Amino acid sequence: MIHLCVKGMKGRDYSKLKLWFSLLHQYVGTFVGLLEAEKDNLYAVKMAFNVIKCGLLSHNFEIVDSC
Repeated sequence: MIHLCVKGMKGRDYSKLKLWFSLLHQYVGTFVGLLEAEKDNLYAVKMAFNVIKCGLLSHNFEIVDSC
């Protein structure tokens, strides 16, 4: 996931990643609810934040802004 966020897909295409992060925005309430339900499971919380964190490393400003 980190490699895809940083370099994009073949041809530096970020369109599918933009769509994925827009879906995350659309379901942010569900995402937060899942984090709250798993707050005692530190591993699950770290994994959830790692998914978001990889977008911050992107070379594409729109992906970084979405994160």
